[in-house]
Amino acid sequence: MSEKSSISREEYEERAEKALQATQVASDLWPSQGSWGAFIYGDAPGGIGGGLGCFCWFDRKEQLLEYVKTHLVFLNPGPATMDPAKVAASVQETIERIETGMLDMRADQAQVNLQLQSFSQIEWWGKFSELLDGDTEFARRVRQWFRGSDDSEAPAPIVPEEEDRFAEELRSYGV
Repeated sequence: MSEKSSISREEYEERAEKALQATQVASDLWPSQGSWGAFIYGDAPGGIGGGLGCFCWFDRKEQLLEYVKTHLVFLNPGPATMDPAKVAASVQETIERIETGMLDMRADQAQVNLQLQSFSQIEWWGKFSELLDGDTEFARRVRQWFRGSDDSEAPAPIVPEEEDRFAEELRSYGV
């Protein structure tokens, strides 16, 4: 049974356009050691545009969280059976709990993704510096991709001389 949307088609289209614009701006930013970012992708079958992803970058953690709570529901269309306004309200509540310290950003990423299911997904969020030398599976996989390595060993950290090229190459990761 289809759920009636609590926002008008016009409002939905306006929010979708703002989400696209915000994503274009954030994906064009050049990350630095202190930048906060996320790798996001559309959570739909590949045949209809899902799975393609991009890194989005922000100067501060607060900007990243604001982007997630304001735009991710509207960036990729979800199923017609779901009310995007209700999903957005649920995501907003969770992000606000992260902002106030009631929830942990790392530990509760899965909760945010569950709420965003069928719309968008966050594969990773954190500081750019974590990608340079972090020991998470995602950071290791990105460095392995950057170096074109099939070696399953943990790839070495990105050294300062590689940072600019690494940041540039991240623009094509997931596309």
